[in-house]
Amino acid sequence: MNIFAICSFSGVQFGWQSLKFWHLLRNSKLQGLTFRRVFTKEQVGGLCRILSQNSETITSLEFVNCKLSSSFIDAICGSLFLKGKQSHGVKQFTIQASKFTDANMNSLPDKFVSFLSSGRSLSSLSLCDNHLQRSFAKLALKTLLDAASNLSSLDLSENNISGWLSDFLHKSSNQAQFSLEISKSLRSLRVLNLRGNNLHKNDAEDLKFALVHMPVLETLDLSDNPIGDGGISSLVLQDLMSSDECFRSLIPYFSQTGEHYSLANLNLKNCMLSCDGVTELLEVLTKLKYTLTSLSIADNHLGR
Repeated sequence: MNIFAICSFSGVQFGWQSLKFWHLLRNSKLQGLTFRRVFTKEQVGGLCRILSQNSETITSLEFVNCKLSSSFIDAICGSLFLKGKQSHGVKQFTIQASKFTDANMNSLPDKFVSFLSSGRSLSSLSLCDNHLQRSFAKLALKTLLDAASNLSSLDLSENNISGWLSDFLHKSSNQAQFSLEISKSLRSLRVLNLRGNNLHKNDAEDLKFALVHMPVLETLDLSDNPIGDGGISSLVLQDLMSSDECFRSLIPYFSQTGEHYSLANLNLKNCMLSCDGVTELLEVLTKLKYTLTSLSIADNHLGR
């Protein structure tokens, strides 16, 4: 019998003495799990047992306010693989407001790489407010690109990943094969949240090359990043008539082509924009062949 569909654990100390606890869960077929305040090896061992028991049914997994080492992440991801297979059925994976104890990683944990690479069902990845640096974000992006992932939502908000796309311009302009790979990997992305990452003008310039490969993107959140007018100018150039010019700007989104694209929600709140920068943005938006559903330019310096 399916006892629970969704279960949440907060600061639970799992142990072999909790036989009654394991007895209650032995027939469960959990689909959604949330773990809070996981800090110790004992806690990780217990939660891995739960994950292993429910690996065939789990579709949503969330960690909040946890402290995770590389070995902990490896153990957790290893518990999610289906028996006898190097694949899993997780659709939504979230690590939020947590701390990665190996702050300056030169490589991602092996099982985490396998988790990202083998999950064809993985549609939502959220690594929000974890004090991540650009090295981690770069490695995660590379893994997703190599795996030709089917992500529809990527949330990297509230970290510090300025420079994470610095390789994009060089590779995309010099390697046709790289351009093909990213087209396959990012074409399903509908939501991209980069809020509060200390992104600057150079990051906006790098971002435009990535956005070219997201034809179904619906929501783009760049709020709380000091990209300034220079960043907006990089993203929304006017008089976009030739294909070369289209590639050098936020195309296919802000263009005068006849094609339809799906960007509906754009958040530029608190991006250190001036009245001139917002005016330039609005002039381009009025020429779009489609209509935005929402646009936020709040908390910018719009006074003359």
